[in-house]
Amino acid sequence: MIADIKNAEKLFEGSYEYRDKRKMYSQENFKVFQPFDTDLLVYHAEILTRCPNGEFLKIYVTYTINSEHLPVEVIIRKELGVLNVEEIFRPMAKNQQFIDYTFKSNGKRVQIEEFQVPTGRYHISTPATTCALIFLGSKKYDPTKRNSYSMVRSENDWEYATGNLKHAHVYLETENQAHTGSEEIMVKGVKRECRKYLYFEQIKQEVIKGKKETPDEIPVVFYISEHVSLPYLVEFNDGIVVEVGQLKDLQNHDAKEFFKNFGKMGA
Repeated sequence: MIADIKNAEKLFEGSYEYRDKRKMYSQENFKVFQPFDTDLLVYHAEILTRCPNGEFLKIYVTYTINSEHLPVEVIIRKELGVLNVEEIFRPMAKNQQFIDYTFKSNGKRVQIEEFQVPTGRYHISTPATTCALIFLGSKKYDPTKRNSYSMVRSENDWEYATGNLKHAHVYLETENQAHTGSEEIMVKGVKRECRKYLYFEQIKQEVIKGKKETPDEIPVVFYISEHVSLPYLVEFNDGIVVEVGQLKDLQNHDAKEFFKNFGKMGA
């Protein structure tokens, strides 16, 4: 691990509750650290889900970003019964367009792959809600149009296969482009100030009756706190909702000033 969270200041901690038709089926606990004497932030999340057979799926995500809100290292570890895998993504320091990717199964190194991305500014997708919109700070957001972001995903599950690292684009936009400010929502009976974003996957054209048509887009809706891009609420189109259970600002930061100063650290 590049960043040592044992030698770091803990900034935020909390949890998310995953619900399907109001029934809770998964929980995510998270912490955000700033290692001392660095320009890094480390997001650490632990997700626990009970499977239909009674076993628990455990997922651990450690996502380290620099002051430009770009990934420095991402580690995803999954455990299910006797199965366990670990994926490590490390963008190369000399050329950010290349990622050193390592896949380990049951503690054994299975494969090392060098993956090239068309751009040096991208996000790495993880299963954690905590890290879902980390990339928001990587460039200036324009509320008057659809904003495009590069995304790298792994489709490796419990086994490695060549070609399972993918690059695509995701898009964010503001629902009411005439309203560019924050809004209030109720979270656990408390009014919270947030910003609402509509999240779209890469647009795919389908051939329908010999003509290329773009199917109707149904976005995922994010309500983002001002605390280092942590969501308060996420609404999926299939009825699944992810809601913050608690969010503690351990240092009582002025969030806007913190992010402004954090962005200057690498200048």
